[in-house]
Amino acid sequence: MSDPKDSSYTILKELGLVIQCHTREISPEKGKYSRLKIYLDQDYDKKFMLLVDIRTTNFVSKTSELDIHLYADFLIEMQQNYGCNRTAVLTDNPAQVANSMRIISILKDYGMDCHIFSTLGAASNWLGIYNKDRLKVAESLQVLTQTLSASFIL
Repeated sequence: MSDPKDSSYTILKELGLVIQCHTREISPEKGKYSRLKIYLDQDYDKKFMLLVDIRTTNFVSKTSELDIHLYADFLIEMQQNYGCNRTAVLTDNPAQVANSMRIISILKDYGMDCHIFSTLGAASNWLGIYNKDRLKVAESLQVLTQTLSASFIL
């Protein structure tokens, strides 16, 4: 299971967006647990888009190709059951990009619309979020990041 201090999310219903933020070490198992929490949230709607921020994470170094495929299979099954319109992944370093690309390349074979971005502006544009709505997304993401960082200190 995932440590609740490693991942958090918020739902912006008015934007049709879920913002998920991960910190520290991330593994397929933690990813499954945190994604399932979102899908089971009573405010979640299968038409929502997803913005996933992994910029402050490290992938578990022992993540095998099998683990990647099992995680991708989980996401495919969840998408079929719970939907998800589009997914933007925010990354900050080459290892995050490479691991995300390993997963996304499988998901795209199943028609899932996922892209990797290095800036919130580019991700927001792709998701169709502009102007004051982008500011609201940035503020929400900052609150999530600060909350997770504060929980690490405690």
